[in-house]
Amino acid sequence: MPPLRTIGRAALAGLVSGAVILGLGGRLLMRAFAFAIDGSGGFYCGGSLEVLAGGALFGTLGGLVLPFVPERLGRWRAVIHTVALFVLIALTSDAARSAASGITWPARAPILLAFGGLLLGYSLLLIHFTLIPRDSSTQAAV
Repeated sequence: MPPLRTIGRAALAGLVSGAVILGLGGRLLMRAFAFAIDGSGGFYCGGSLEVLAGGALFGTLGGLVLPFVPERLGRWRAVIHTVALFVLIALTSDAARSAASGITWPARAPILLAFGGLLLGYSLLLIHFTLIPRDSSTQAAV
């Protein structure tokens, strides 16, 4: 089990990066797809705040999951974290399921790829923020 301090640091980093990447980035991506599909691309305060809060929430959950994904997986750690977060969002978010239900399957592929890329970017940023550098005295003792 990872130390509580590591879990707390990852949760805080997840909250901040989730609000920016998943919340703000997700909202911009949603508007881009809405504009491309039917020409509507407006922003509304209530919807934007909801997506920003959802990004912060799922970012925090992603931060809580990350310390349990083994570091020895190297580059695959981000991929596994992304898949776990994608499944978590798909299973728990009513908004994600209802938004996807109104889109036919051929149009879903680029949307899933775009949001998958957003989640991968979030995972990579979160891993970067939570890396604990070892100083020379710690490495000499190991």
